[in-house]
Amino acid sequence: MAGFGDRDFVQAASEDIGRLVDQAAFDPNLWHEVVAELGRRIPGTKPALQVFDTTAERGIPMLHWGWETGSIDAYARHYGTINPWTPVVLQTPALVSMYSEILLPASSFRDTEFYTDWLRHVGEAEASSGIKLLDGDGRLAVVTIQHGLARADRTHARLGPLLDRLGPRMRRALEANRVRFPTAKVPATARALLADLADPAFVVTGDLHLIEASGPGQAMLAAGDLIRVGARNRLHFPHARLGRAFAAETALACAGSETLTGDASVALAQERIRIVALSLRTDLTGQPGLAPLFSPNRLALVILRRAASGQARAEHSLSGRFGLSPAETRLALLMDGSVSLVEAARILGIGHETARTQIRQVFAKLGLSRQSELAVFVQRLKGQV
Repeated sequence: MAGFGDRDFVQAASEDIGRLVDQAAFDPNLWHEVVAELGRRIPGTKPALQVFDTTAERGIPMLHWGWETGSIDAYARHYGTINPWTPVVLQTPALVSMYSEILLPASSFRDTEFYTDWLRHVGEAEASSGIKLLDGDGRLAVVTIQHGLARADRTHARLGPLLDRLGPRMRRALEANRVRFPTAKVPATARALLADLADPAFVVTGDLHLIEASGPGQAMLAAGDLIRVGARNRLHFPHARLGRAFAAETALACAGSETLTGDASVALAQERIRIVALSLRTDLTGQPGLAPLFSPNRLALVILRRAASGQARAEHSLSGRFGLSPAETRLALLMDGSVSLVEAARILGIGHETARTQIRQVFAKLGLSRQSELAVFVQRLKGQV
């Protein structure tokens, strides 16, 4: 139980460090200062803000203070994968302070490689206080503060209540970072594919934040008629149907299957857009700072392929190949068997006799004699039969 002196310490430290945490919500670079201030409050302690990627079964010290670089490098290369405290961290509820001497004392694993080859050489690190901040998408964010056994109970009497106070505040700040600063590392294979693609292509997160675009993709974004970049680099679509289809294919790709998604297509006024999405597994290793925490586990490589719609192809063929006038083309396209000549005239806003004159000219230019023949002809041009 914390004494009066400890309570004063916790009150003052939580206020000072809490202000830094609030600033880090708007500037992730300030998390370094948050970690350093945790260490400065109790000399001899070694804090770290870690991200555990459970899909890769590794714990990576992200930000640290008071550690020797060699110890951190060795932990990142190997010892993080055999840390006996990691399963305890995974099983502990979020936002509840942890104390190693209660959950798993170092004395219980002194014969392990982790202890004999790494922990005992670090110095003043055989006890640990910590708190889990985030737990989701296969990753956990954890603050751990290593300290010596000689004063472990006394040190945790201060650190435990301090972490309990700071935990919710730190969690809110990290969640704000994840919304404001989405980041991801595009795999080298995907980057090479982007460079080779002739079609517009985009690497995006599951919530449609743009990470990278191919050359044709950048040109499509600049044109802005089909796809645009909005606030915080999020994609927006002037055509709602295209936006829904793009989002659906992206969600399928980011769900996990590392194969091409189904071939979706959207018909617009003058063209059809085919959407193909490929799932990409992001590489979280080697990213500096808190980048892995803000990176999605998967990205989608989405390719858009443009093709003229059946209507546009038919219009081009009637006017270009057969020499129909614009008025004759508009009438012919309506005469695909779905409406009568009287209904077509009403749709076009012309008189019945004008329509009869135009249809005779259409018959002559196409070498036809009946409306039923014209209907089949137009359907074939549109690709409907």
